[in-house]
Amino acid sequence: EKGDGLSHFGEADRSFWIEYVGCAKIGIEAADVTMQIEENTCTITIPKAKILSISVDPESYNKDSYISSQDSWNANPITAEDQTKTIDKAQKNMQETIENDSSLLLSAQDRAKKMIESYINQLTKISGTNYQIKWEYEKNDSSTNGEYSQTE
Repeated sequence: EKGDGLSHFGEADRSFWIEYVGCAKIGIEAADVTMQIEENTCTITIPKAKILSISVDPESYNKDSYISSQDSWNANPITAEDQTKTIDKAQKNMQETIENDSSLLLSAQDRAKKMIESYINQLTKISGTNYQIKWEYEKNDSSTNGEYSQTE
């Protein structure tokens, strides 16, 4: 935004567009997985999926990924601080979008389930014991305020 006061006379509001590639890693905390074995039944509880990290690919910035409006006759420069604030806002928006995408979070839980299931199947082969797996999930929907169990 243009500044206030006489020294900012002639300034105009400026706008800019930054395009970049952002990456989010989504998954579960393996340490939060619980496993209980009773006889031949293995009950596994998969925790809620969450964002493990969000990052910006610095290689995605190039001269074509940055567009800004023209300076006015009394310069109103777009500062590095302006750019940083904008990227921070975009990162927060990306985080909120992911956190509200229940199908994406369920997909992360499902990938974890497949990995754990593979591990249990290997234990079955090694031990010669045929384990029946019972799955329980913590629900990713934040509107329920509580844990959700689903058995498969």
